[in-house]
Amino acid sequence: MSKAEAGVPAHLYLHRATGAVIEPSAPGGVVKFGPVPSPEELAPLMLDAYRGTPDDEGETLEDTIEILRSAVAGGFGPWLAEVSFVGLDVDGRRLGAILTALDEEGTPFVAFVFTHPGHAGRGVASALISQACSVLAAMGYPDLRLWVNARNERALRLYRHLGFTGVSG
Repeated sequence: MSKAEAGVPAHLYLHRATGAVIEPSAPGGVVKFGPVPSPEELAPLMLDAYRGTPDDEGETLEDTIEILRSAVAGGFGPWLAEVSFVGLDVDGRRLGAILTALDEEGTPFVAFVFTHPGHAGRGVASALISQACSVLAAMGYPDLRLWVNARNERALRLYRHLGFTGVSG
């Protein structure tokens, strides 16, 4: 019996306080944060990051470029460019990215967060989310939300570790 058949939702809606400290679980290699590059530049990283995960729906590079274009154009809600960035290593290589928008209630949410597969499990996503929370807290936003595929157990473990809990209502 699948989770959907067992009454488990396909996606879970989670949140955390932006001001709560995130303790790094691994060094990650992120030494600085940079602006989100063009969708054409960022799409290969996103496509590689999602390939083979429960979130992989067989998108092509062109599909991924269009998804990113939509995100930065406000297709998921007003895009927060100042809370969307890439994590870079000491040599300036992109290790991962986070794109943040506002939901219909005006609450910031993670539209996408992804890590280069060669750096998965090394604290990159934690660093990106921590930086987003710091920026949001400084902007006066008390909460950060996200949707997660209920089948993506690795992402769920990460988000729980970072203090995300279920949104009620």
